[in-house]
Amino acid sequence: MIRNCFIFGIILTIVFSSYVCASAKDGFETEKSAHFIIRYRCDKQFARQIIKYSELYYDKIESDLGLNRYSNFWTWNNRCVIVIFADKSEYHLATNQPEWFAGSADYTNRTIYTYPSSATFMDSLLPHELTHIIFREYIKDNAGVPLWIDEGIAQYEEKYSDPQRHTLLAKSVRNKTHIPFSEFSRINNVISNKDNIFVTLFYEQSKNIINFLITNYGQQRFGEFIRQLKAGKNVDSALKFSYPGIIENMNQLEIKWLNSFSK
Repeated sequence: MIRNCFIFGIILTIVFSSYVCASAKDGFETEKSAHFIIRYRCDKQFARQIIKYSELYYDKIESDLGLNRYSNFWTWNNRCVIVIFADKSEYHLATNQPEWFAGSADYTNRTIYTYPSSATFMDSLLPHELTHIIFREYIKDNAGVPLWIDEGIAQYEEKYSDPQRHTLLAKSVRNKTHIPFSEFSRINNVISNKDNIFVTLFYEQSKNIINFLITNYGQQRFGEFIRQLKAGKNVDSALKFSYPGIIENMNQLEIKWLNSFSK
């Protein structure tokens, strides 16, 4: 059974009230690193662990997306802020988020909120939300980038992987019930969709396509693909430029991706 907590835990973009931002400045201790400011009301060791993992994820995301030329855009006053509340109840009181949320993010203000003892935060939510923030800041000049690329990259960076979700995707490919790419690329909002199977399939398919591109054709070509999107090209043009003679457009990508399952 596919859990609702997966769906709601990673797909919502949360912009919090001024109360949360203000509370993070009063009664919170601070730790800083090259790219992060940690404001916390918890054990210092946990805060330092968050800093360690955040910097590791930052380097990996930057490398995977080929952003090395765009390095160090999170420094000094531009650093990402991670707010760690004392416990789960304080987090939910301040953010007014559902009980199953392990953490959440305000992309506009480059801030992530969580609390200690969150089982999924370190390996899943932290790299996922960091990827969203980094990717959206880098790609901001091209508003036409489809949702599947944004969400696919964010999930690709997670350590967490759910075999049940992959089984669902593999079954849909075998039965030819996967989301056709012609429809897939037009999806810009799945939050309101009440079909949990469809939503889960969308996210797993997104992740799998990103994994397919990087695994089969390398990070260098994928990094070029991202740079072409940043330059304002649509997906077909970016694919053709970055994968010359290999992938001309989304139709070809769909064929090659589907063929990969038979292998």
